[in-house]
Amino acid sequence: MQIIDIEGLDGSGKTTVSKLVVKKLQYLGYNAVYVREPGGSEIAEKIRDLILKDDKMNELDVAAEVLLFSAARIQLHSDVIDKLPDDTIVVYDRYIGTTECIQCYNGGFPVEKLAKLCDVMEIIKPDISILIDIPVELGLERIAANSRETNRNDKRPYEWHQKNYDAYRHIFNVNPYGLLGKTYRVSGDDTVENVAYNIIKIIAMQK
Repeated sequence: MQIIDIEGLDGSGKTTVSKLVVKKLQYLGYNAVYVREPGGSEIAEKIRDLILKDDKMNELDVAAEVLLFSAARIQLHSDVIDKLPDDTIVVYDRYIGTTECIQCYNGGFPVEKLAKLCDVMEIIKPDISILIDIPVELGLERIAANSRETNRNDKRPYEWHQKNYDAYRHIFNVNPYGLLGKTYRVSGDDTVENVAYNIIKIIAMQK
């Protein structure tokens, strides 16, 4: 099984691109599936709603937030990932990289504790993580212009999104504790087709 973590700021096009990547991989003959985090199964989606739909959850302690995300992650593995054939390429729309970025580097949760948590709970690390790299301004413009599902994080102030941008740049350069597997970056300031094509080229390099 190959785990691909597609990361990026809100408004980077992760969901659209991830789904297109899976569609193209399937067309090429690969056994590929799309999952999103948090969520991806019935129970994990309920945890997602708890975490993301209520603005009051902005006051949630960061350690509690990490544990809730981890609970959704473990549930998704139990419900879906563990039941997939060994030849599956699993394309994640957010995964460990999001927790490392938002809860660790933006929220203050120690990354070494996240690494230990992943080990203790036997959370599978991605084989590769790909950052769809866009400026904060472009991401916020896209959020304002489209009608996609939004959550409490989309409403955060500019400074919060900028911290995420800086955090993503850092973790994709340094990759502390190897939580991201191999790391790559692609420009998100392009057509969806071109971004998906560039990601598929990266995945093909691993074969």
